[in-house]
Amino acid sequence: MSAKKGNPSIKDVARVAGVSFKTVSRVLNRDPGVSGGLRARVERAVREVGYVANAGARAMRSGKSGVVGFISDVIATTPHSYEIVKGVQDGLAKRGFSMLIANTENDPAREAGQLSMFLENRVEGVIYASMYHREVTAPDLPAEVGLVMLNCFDSLSRYPAVVPDDEQIGRLAAEHLISIGHRKIAYMTLVKDIVATPLRAKGFRDAAKAAGIPATDARMRESVRRNARGEEISRAADMVKALFASADPPTAILAGNDPEAMRIVAALHRLKLRIPGDVSVLGIDDYRLICERLDPPLSSIGLPYREMGVRAVERLFGADPGAELVERMPGPLAVRESTAPPLRP
Repeated sequence: MSAKKGNPSIKDVARVAGVSFKTVSRVLNRDPGVSGGLRARVERAVREVGYVANAGARAMRSGKSGVVGFISDVIATTPHSYEIVKGVQDGLAKRGFSMLIANTENDPAREAGQLSMFLENRVEGVIYASMYHREVTAPDLPAEVGLVMLNCFDSLSRYPAVVPDDEQIGRLAAEHLISIGHRKIAYMTLVKDIVATPLRAKGFRDAAKAAGIPATDARMRESVRRNARGEEISRAADMVKALFASADPPTAILAGNDPEAMRIVAALHRLKLRIPGDVSVLGIDDYRLICERLDPPLSSIGLPYREMGVRAVERLFGADPGAELVERMPGPLAVRESTAPPLRP
C-alpha cells in the first residue's frame, strides 16, 4: 500500500498495520507488553505512511518524553568524546530513546540553565559526564528524574557512577611489561592531583610487588606537573635524558597517557635509542590517532569509554542490586610494535 500524502495520523498507521488505534499507541509509547512481531508490524506501517509522532503531545498524554539529557563539562573537545557519546546513544537507541546534549564549559550558571532546559523538556533521566575521571558535586534534581554519573563520581555519594578502573589499568600495564621479560620499568606519571594517578600507581606497584620486583627497578616519576597558573607542563624530554644518562637505565617506560608517550618516543629518537630494541614504550588511552601513527606504533591500555556510556544507560534505567554505587570498568590492552622482550637484562 502506498504511503498517504500530507500529514499522516496515528489512525493511518493503524489502518495500514491492521491493528487498533490503541495498539499503535502502545507501540509508540514503548509498552513492554507488546509482542515483538506486532511491534515490528506497527513500526513498518509507521515507516510506510511516513508518520512522525508529535513528541510534545505524546509527553502531555503519557507524562513521558522518550528523551534523556546528556550534560558534560568540556567533554566534546576531548579525543574520546565520540566514544562516550556513542556509547550513550547506542544504549538509548536500544530502548527507543533520544538524547539532548548540553556542554557547560565548567560554567555553573550555564550548567544550571541547561539542566533547567532538560526539565522543561521532561527528560526521563540525566547522564552527567566529565572529560576525565574526577570527583564532582552533582546537581540537585527532582526525585523522579534519575541521574547517573559518567567518568566522574558524586562528592556526596548520592548517585550511581560509571568510571574507568584506573587501578586495574596501572596493574595491567605493569603485568604486560613484566610478562614479556621487563623488570627495570620507569613509570612516568601524570600530575599527582588527579584521581587516576594514585590509582594507577597503586596498580603498578602491586603488580611489581607480586612479581618480586623491587621499587628501585619499578620506579615512578611525575613527568607532568602544574605551573603557577595551574597549567600542565610535561617534563618528559628531560626525564628521558636523565634516565638514560644513568648507569642503570630502564628497559621499558610506561607513560601516563598517549600524548606523554608521544613525547617520550620523540625524546628517545633524539637520543638515537631504538624502540623496542633498546627500550619498550607503553601508553595509556589507546588514542588511535597517536598510537597508529607513531614510529613504531604504540602499545597502549585503552579506556573503555563506549562501554562506560552503554553501562551508564543501563544503570539509569534499571536498578542493579549487585552493582557498586561507583562501578569501575576495566580497560583493554592493545599490543603493537613498541613493546617487546628486552635485549639486555
